[in-house]
Amino acid sequence: MNKKRLIIPLTAGLLSLVLLLIAFSPLQAKSLLDRETMVRANQLYDNGRFNQASQIYQQLADQGFSQSELLYNLGNVYYKQADLGRAILNYERAARLSPRDGDIQANLEFVQGQTIDQIEADPASPLDQWLKFSVSMFTLNEISLITLGLFWLMLGLIIVYRHSHTDKIRSRLQLALVLVTLLFAINAFTLGSRLYMEASSPQAIVVVESMDLYSGPGEGYLTEFSLHCGTQVNLMETRGQWVRISLPGEQSQGWAVRGAVERIN
Repeated sequence: MNKKRLIIPLTAGLLSLVLLLIAFSPLQAKSLLDRETMVRANQLYDNGRFNQASQIYQQLADQGFSQSELLYNLGNVYYKQADLGRAILNYERAARLSPRDGDIQANLEFVQGQTIDQIEADPASPLDQWLKFSVSMFTLNEISLITLGLFWLMLGLIIVYRHSHTDKIRSRLQLALVLVTLLFAINAFTLGSRLYMEASSPQAIVVVESMDLYSGPGEGYLTEFSLHCGTQVNLMETRGQWVRISLPGEQSQGWAVRGAVERIN
């Protein structure tokens, strides 16, 4: 096999490996919940012992369990304790794992409506709207696997097209190849954009009752404005115990104590 023939299989193998690593890297967390512990925590929740239930749920989450069921329950129990920040944080985390779950979305919207800072962001660009739609419909794992499936389907169509000798069949294969290639490009672009967004400005939630934002990384700087628990922000930069954050749309920025916010992903 010459070098030119090696290019396609090597490229296919490398891209497949990258997409599989992206798809299954979140699965490094423990995949099976400790059901016995979950049942005990659920019983405590049903009996109104929310503080004890939250400790058990949080312990499971800290041990590496990251199923949407656990995070949804954790959001519920924090809401019962009037901790809107951590309730929203865990609902958001649950929604990233099960974006099409109606109960999670309903509770998230309900609690978000009770936050103090009701921030109206600037009109989103078409790209931002598309990415928001993507997040609300598919996990990163799903987007990665869909992209991988379309890639292999595209390669299969190319191979069949090259070995087909009937004009009618080649015409149909050509149309199918154009459509599959377009879908592959859209999904690959969406996946890349979401990964870039998570890496460049990951989203976080304010988990303290209120916090001041300063013009620089320290309390000696000018106080710009204040935010309250449950507000969603973007993390822009970290310097020691300080983080620079921005509001949606990057309309306002400031520095806050690192422990006052927790990253969603």
